[in-house]
Amino acid sequence: MGWLPANHPVINRCHTAEGGQRRTSSVVLLTVVLTALFPGSLWPGDHSTAKVAYVIDGDTVILNSGERVRLLGINTPEIAHKKTWGEPLGEEARQELIRLVDNKTVSIEPGIESRDRYGRLLAHLTSSDGKSIEATLLEQGLAAVVVIPPNVDHLPEFTRVEEQARKAKRGLWGLPYFEPRSADALNDSEQGFRRVRGRVVRVASTKKSISLQLSHRFSITIHRQEWERYWQGHPEQYLHQWVTVRGWLVSSGRGWRINIGHPAMLHLNPS
Repeated sequence: MGWLPANHPVINRCHTAEGGQRRTSSVVLLTVVLTALFPGSLWPGDHSTAKVAYVIDGDTVILNSGERVRLLGINTPEIAHKKTWGEPLGEEARQELIRLVDNKTVSIEPGIESRDRYGRLLAHLTSSDGKSIEATLLEQGLAAVVVIPPNVDHLPEFTRVEEQARKAKRGLWGLPYFEPRSADALNDSEQGFRRVRGRVVRVASTKKSISLQLSHRFSITIHRQEWERYWQGHPEQYLHQWVTVRGWLVSSGRGWRINIGHPAMLHLNPS
C-alpha cells in the first residue's frame, strides 16, 4: 500500500487544527492510522537501531528495511538532480554522511511528528559511539539548523554547534552563495532553502496567521497557533526591525514568502 497523499484528511488535520490540544490529538490520530498501515515502522519514543543501506543526499538515508529517513533539525545543500543543478557543498555533505552512516548501524529517534508529507520518517540519528549525526554535519559547516514544530528536540545543542561553525566560517558559512539574500533584490530564479535579510515594513495579523512584510515582493508567514506557543510579545515588536529569516521560498503571487513556525528561524540583526 502507498503512502497517504498530502491532501488526505488525516494529514490535513495535523496542519490545520486550531490550538495545541487539537493539534496533538490529530498527530496521535495520524500515528494510529499510519501504524495500522505500516506495522513495521518506527514511531516517537522507539529509539530503535537499524542499518543504513543507502545515502540519498546530505540529510536523507534509506534503511535496510526500505524505510526512508529525513534527518531532523538540519538542512544540507541540494545535490544535482535530473533537471536541477546541485548547490555548493551538496555532494560534500552527502559524502560525509556516507562516511558517517553508510552500511553502519545507527540509533534512530523519531520526532514527535514522525512523518513528513512525502511519507518519510523524521528522525535524529546517532552513531554507535553516541555521536549525533546531525551535530557532526553542523560542526563541519555542511548543514544549517532547521526547526519545524513540534519537532524542537536538540535545538540548544544544534544552534550552539552551528554558531561555532559560523564564527569559524567553516563549510557553507564561508561561501558567498549562502550569504543572506536581500528581500529587495530577490530574482525570479530564487528557489529552495534560503536565508533572506530585510527590514520589516509592515505587520499584519489574522486569526490564522501573522505576516511580516520585508518588501513588496517578500514576506514571512507564521501560523497563529505556533506564534502563541513559541513566541513572546506582540508581532508589532518586529516592525521596523532588521531581521534574517531562513526557510524554503514559496512563490506567492508576484513574489515570495517563507513560512516559519519557531523563533529560531528568525534572527534580529543590527541595522
